[in-house]
Amino acid sequence: PSLATARRLALVWGVHPVCFEEAVSLEAMVVDATRLAVEHQLARPGDYIVIVAGIPSGHAGSTNLLHIVQIPDLS
Repeated sequence: PSLATARRLALVWGVHPVCFEEAVSLEAMVVDATRLAVEHQLARPGDYIVIVAGIPSGHAGSTNLLHIVQIPDLS
């Protein structure tokens, strides 16, 4: 949710930062990530994305999650 962090990450090759509200649960995080990946044309249904996060969220230095999820086909 940090715009300053997103701006710094925009300078990193291969990174496409997107700011959005902090997720309240892992399920909400997955829904937000898959929706935004499709909206920003970074993924299509059937593609896989990798979510790297910290649970519980909002604590600096708590990255402890690597989640691979397939974008669902909603048609």
